[in-house]
Amino acid sequence: MNSISLSVIGPDRPGIVASITGVLSQLDCSIQDSEMAILRGHFAMMLILTSPTDVYPQQVEIALAEVATEFCLTIIARPLDDELQTSSEIANVHGSGPNVNQLQDSEWTINVYGTDKIGIVHGVTSCLAQMGINIISLRTQLSSATSKPIYAMVIQIRAPHSLGESTLRQALDQVSMELDVKISAIPIEDETF
Repeated sequence: MNSISLSVIGPDRPGIVASITGVLSQLDCSIQDSEMAILRGHFAMMLILTSPTDVYPQQVEIALAEVATEFCLTIIARPLDDELQTSSEIANVHGSGPNVNQLQDSEWTINVYGTDKIGIVHGVTSCLAQMGINIISLRTQLSSATSKPIYAMVIQIRAPHSLGESTLRQALDQVSMELDVKISAIPIEDETF
C-alpha cells in the first residue's frame, strides 16, 4: 500500500466531497485521516489516503482533474512517508528529546476569546512552542456580531510528559494578560472523537 496526502482548496459548493470521494473509491483509495473546513466561503480539505501499490500521487491528481475543473479546485497529491506516523516519532528521529513513546503526553483543549487584534494566534502559539508543546489542531473564527469584532480560537495540544499543569496554566495566564484575552485550558481525559 502507498500512503498519500491529498490537499484540496477552492470556492465552496455542494458536491465537492462526494465527487472527490467517488473518484478515490474508484481508485481503491481508503481515507485514513481527514480534516475539512469552510473558511470565508472557501473549501479546504486535507486527506491522508492509502492506495494500492500501483496507484501513485500523480495518478490521483490526474484522476481528480475533471473534478478540479468542474469545481475550480486546486488539488495536490504527495507521497507520505509511512515511517513517520506521529509527531512523537518525528521528534525522536530529529533528536529533540527522550524516547517520548515511553512517556504519556497529555492532551489539552485551549480556548482563547477576546476582542480581535493582530498577534493573538502568534502570541499564544509562540508560548506553546517555547514549552515544547505540539499543536494537533487549531481553529479560529472572527465574529462581527457586536460593535467590536470578537476573535475566538480553539487549539488542541499535546504537552510533553515533563510539563506540569501549573507551568502550562501560568504561561497561559501570562499570555492572557499580555494579549488582553481570556484563555482557558481543559485536559482531554478521553481520546474518543
